[in-house]
Amino acid sequence: MFDTIQVAIGLVLGARHTSRRCTLERDAAARRSKIVQGDGPGDGHGSIVGLHVFFSISQNFFFTFVHRSYFLTIIRHNLMAYSLKLEDIQCAVAHIPEEMSDGICRELGRGANNRVLKIILEDDEGEEHVYALRKPRRRSDTQQRGNALWEWRHMSRAAELEVAPKIHSAWFARHAARGVDGLPSGLYTVSERYSHTMEDMISTPEASEWKDELCGGIMRCLDLLASDGFFMYDLKPTNVVVRKRDDGTMDVRVIDYGRDFCEWKPRTSVTVDPTASTPNIDALIVMAEGDMSLVTHVLYAAMLVILSSTTTRSLHEDRTDHRMSSSERLAAHPLAEHATSYLQNMQGKHVALLRRVLRGDDVRGVLRHYHGRRCSGTRRTLALARGVEVC
Repeated sequence: MFDTIQVAIGLVLGARHTSRRCTLERDAAARRSKIVQGDGPGDGHGSIVGLHVFFSISQNFFFTFVHRSYFLTIIRHNLMAYSLKLEDIQCAVAHIPEEMSDGICRELGRGANNRVLKIILEDDEGEEHVYALRKPRRRSDTQQRGNALWEWRHMSRAAELEVAPKIHSAWFARHAARGVDGLPSGLYTVSERYSHTMEDMISTPEASEWKDELCGGIMRCLDLLASDGFFMYDLKPTNVVVRKRDDGTMDVRVIDYGRDFCEWKPRTSVTVDPTASTPNIDALIVMAEGDMSLVTHVLYAAMLVILSSTTTRSLHEDRTDHRMSSSERLAAHPLAEHATSYLQNMQGKHVALLRRVLRGDDVRGVLRHYHGRRCSGTRRTLALARGVEVC
């Protein structure tokens, strides 16, 4: 009798579990279709993005790898950037191949972890092309294997989405070269060179003329990043690069995919890498109760707010250099109008989720670094995103 009751209970629970699982699978399929069709949260801007991401996953990677002390031929990959391995581009001692060292021209800029150099390389037909060589500085974060691996994966995926500059070459040096002038260990990359930054563009008298096109390019990049599961929170005008075309149009790309300020949780079915660190995205998924279209919506809003607020701060702090009045700075701001409209159209519960993301320790630390302790709260950050100079 007792065995019969146990069997009956097991059948009932099994049926409920199967029904629950089917319901969850139907809901997940419905959410995925909403993202592709543009019916989910996000004011319909996910339509083109969903299709773009769907097709971009099936594209191939093209890289030229430096392995040990010589170049390998171009390798064609049919796997996602998530599964790339550092061993594929690893060399023992830091060096710059002779073919590249002869083409180094000058330094373009430097940050806390890397220096960027202008480099000219010839293709097989003898035509010269300008690239940007990024080499690590002493104590760069990419000297740690985990940081180098994930930054390379982030850059590779973003380049495939046409959000980051295309990568020409990449190699990871395990050990620094000896000597006073020896190169440090870490991740070296050679990628497309974009001649301007967003900060350069908004500092010129013609800023108001191309701000709409600049805004459109930034929206496209943030949209693709959010739809693919990225969350970048070290966004500022100098991390947006621009290249003008001969026909007057411009290409916009986002750079700086360091592991400390960039998280990526792919939306496709991949085996989760145990070394992945996505605390902010994981927390948002829990708060959104697993609704991935809502997660995409909030991630896009968060990145838009961060970039727009740092742009306002940059214009405000450098007002003597820009020689602009308050109204002129607002007119030159490429994102303030869009950020204002986007935030106004968000539902109240979605704004609450956005505020919780901005209050996270990692994100709050970045905002405090750029805005100062007094202006890094969510209320003033949202005001700065709208172009209001509150500090």
